[in-house]
Amino acid sequence: MSSFRFLLLGVIFVAVSLIVSAPIDESDECGVSDFPGSHAGERIINGTKVPQGKYPWVAFLSTGPDACTASIVSRKYILTAGHCV
Repeated sequence: MSSFRFLLLGVIFVAVSLIVSAPIDESDECGVSDFPGSHAGERIINGTKVPQGKYPWVAFLSTGPDACTASIVSRKYILTAGHCV
């Protein structure tokens, strides 16, 4: 085996070992901020209304009682968060 292949295998082995042995912090709760003074749960903070059409690349997406925004990517596609669909 050439020295380059041996070195490459060694680097891959070390990288995989570091990834697999990384500590997992299971105390975090998904979607809950750890920062004091976080405004989680509040709607809009210090927001201002803008006239319709000011940001033409932003779309309003309503799925029943919930509402989300989306970015217009092209005439055919919009991009939104996964929980909005």
